[in-house]
Amino acid sequence: MIDLVDFPPMKSAAMAGQAGEFLTTYLLVRAGLQAIPVDVYGPDIWCRFPNGAVRTIEVKTAQSVSYRLRGGRRPSYAYHVPRREADIYAFVALDKERVLFKLPEDIPTYTTIRLSPEEFSIRNIQDSLSLLIPDYNVRSAA
Repeated sequence: MIDLVDFPPMKSAAMAGQAGEFLTTYLLVRAGLQAIPVDVYGPDIWCRFPNGAVRTIEVKTAQSVSYRLRGGRRPSYAYHVPRREADIYAFVALDKERVLFKLPEDIPTYTTIRLSPEEFSIRNIQDSLSLLIPDYNVRSAA
């Protein structure tokens, strides 16, 4: 794994977004899926699942944690989700090189979602992959 802490922040949100899309694509391919980033309006990745179904994935990327006041300063990753138009959402913590997947019904519409750094644990990431791929097995993807 490359240590992104040594790299300066991306120069633009578009560059960070593209890095998040490629990181997500890589993770999906490593999990045994066919995944292709697409450069069109709408979802960012098209993914074919083992049952042959093609699903769209919207990638939301945060370069690092931000701070907000609510009972003290608590770090969180912030993601703006203006509309739900994808089958699956991928939330990327770029500084940790981690991706957490969520289904649209688990995401409020027209909102900013805040996820704590602890939510990007390896276990949560594996669990989120298992929701998408019921027979996903960490050992089989390695």
